[in-house]
Amino acid sequence: MAADITPRVTIKGRSYKFFASGGETLFRVNDTATPYLAMLAQTFGPEMNKALASLGWTLRNKMRESMRAGGPPGATWPKHVGIGKLHAQIGDRARSTRSANPHAGLFGHLYQAIGYRRDKANMRVQIGFLSSRSSALAMKLQEGFETRVTQKMRRLYNARGLKLSGKGSIVTPPRPLVGPVFRAVESQIPTYLEGKISEYLLKKRMKAA
Repeated sequence: MAADITPRVTIKGRSYKFFASGGETLFRVNDTATPYLAMLAQTFGPEMNKALASLGWTLRNKMRESMRAGGPPGATWPKHVGIGKLHAQIGDRARSTRSANPHAGLFGHLYQAIGYRRDKANMRVQIGFLSSRSSALAMKLQEGFETRVTQKMRRLYNARGLKLSGKGSIVTPPRPLVGPVFRAVESQIPTYLEGKISEYLLKKRMKAA
């Protein structure tokens, strides 16, 4: 049997498989794009890795903020109306859990599943999801999808006062999340990392004094 080489992350002592959300959500320190950061990384390696972990945590929280806000910075997801609104309510299984968020719609049960992975050896951090199922669902929601209307679904919706007569499918429009949030803050990342490194070095000096 082939070994499972899926990357893992540890959160509060528990290990999770990590599924990255694509190259556009990857930030790495390199000589070409960020020469000053590369110099800081070479000089203050431990502090840079701590800063990257802080960046990952911050990016994850910004993704969650966008779920609550109904879209990433500078954009708004299409509102759920009519049949689409009921479809979102039925699909949001997180409403019955501790992590439920009434403003997150179909993204609600992904609220706790979004995470980040810091790669110390290569000094990089990436946003992703903590299970293959969550990753696949996140991709589906971001790209949009079409749901075929079955007889069972038709009866369920009709019982809630929404007639599906003549409708063969329900279209759920795209709601991009990860890429737009990352691009919205990408230009601020170097300054953020520089600030965190300065903060860590200052604390180190004060501790040593």
